[in-house]
Amino acid sequence: MVIFMIQQFLAEQSAGVEINQETLVSVLTEFARVLGYAGPQKLPMHLKPAQVSLVTSMTVGTLATKRCTGMGSPPYTKIGGMVVYPTVPLAEWLIQRTVMDSSGRK
Repeated sequence: MVIFMIQQFLAEQSAGVEINQETLVSVLTEFARVLGYAGPQKLPMHLKPAQVSLVTSMTVGTLATKRCTGMGSPPYTKIGGMVVYPTVPLAEWLIQRTVMDSSGRK
């Protein structure tokens, strides 16, 4: 299911940073490891704020503040009154913010 979501996401991705499927799968594999899932194919479509906190090292409170201010928040969705983070767009968001050195080169 997640692999299909990755392919669909990459197909729909418009302008911006090109992200190859191998990189995306690598990040999702790391999500699965950190969250205790058997592999990226077992990840849910959406993560709860506490799970996102584990993979981003941001506190749940920081995530809430970023959502409220609109400053640097990972992509999120509200389902009913619950905030969730779509797994594949979250991985893409993290990849786009990866900086390898202070010159800004990846």
